[in-house]
Amino acid sequence: MKKFLINCIAAKKIIKVYLIGNFLFWLLLCLDISIAQKVCVYFFYGATCPHCAEEKSFLTELGKKYPIELHEFEVYFNQTNVKIWNEISSKYKTEPIGVPMSFIGDKVFIGFVHGNVEIFDSKYNAYIGYDGIIEKTIKEYVEKGGIDCPNKIELNISKESNLNKSSSNFYISILISFLILFVLVFSLMKIFKIKIKVKT
Repeated sequence: MKKFLINCIAAKKIIKVYLIGNFLFWLLLCLDISIAQKVCVYFFYGATCPHCAEEKSFLTELGKKYPIELHEFEVYFNQTNVKIWNEISSKYKTEPIGVPMSFIGDKVFIGFVHGNVEIFDSKYNAYIGYDGIIEKTIKEYVEKGGIDCPNKIELNISKESNLNKSSSNFYISILISFLILFVLVFSLMKIFKIKIKVKT
């Protein structure tokens, strides 16, 4: 009887550990998915630039409609941010010619004006920063599952392949969860066998 109680306590502990572990595992997975769904925006601006202030307010308002991860870099008085600006611009094969300048996914927007006209300047490999096109771009990325920050994404990898990778990771996570469940069942079966052996 004593061994039976010990086995029951052991089984209870195993179940408790499994439930807590599984809960934390899926919680972290959900948080990871939530982060992945955000659209990262790198916004370079000048402290005394009126158009920059206008776009900053615009992006703040968009953040209330869409899951935007906004990173702001002041470049008039901050040389560290200027260095980041140069590095990101080089990656996008464009030039840091002026502010405001925004990087969203694989697109670059220079300037800020009201309108819904999509104009691409091949010289700078960038779009004119019409607010309607900026919002359209953010909305498209949200619908596709979000996009990483410019310093993390590889521009030669398509969004479709990123989505396939995310789906693959999700299925792997489910497989891991089932493996954990299998270990739990196996452990309980082992304890149960010990219990039967004690009775006989």
